[in-house]
Amino acid sequence: MKIKSFLRAFLDGLASIGEGMASLSLFSSSHLPNYEERFGTDAELLASDWRKVVNDLSNASKSFEYEKKPKKDG
Repeated sequence: MKIKSFLRAFLDGLASIGEGMASLSLFSSSHLPNYEERFGTDAELLASDWRKVVNDLSNASKSFEYEKKPKKDG
């Protein structure tokens, strides 16, 4: 029983050390760009996604039209 309680205390201590180290930062948070600065606002990202969808559909449509045309023997 003593080994289990010692092991449990040891693992709890390691977890506490890990949490403490994770909270440390090499850089001040004021110097790190936030999510929107790095990637854009939700509206900008959503608009970008839809532009990609429209572009993909347009390319697929052009490819379909090209394949649908009868081939000329030449």
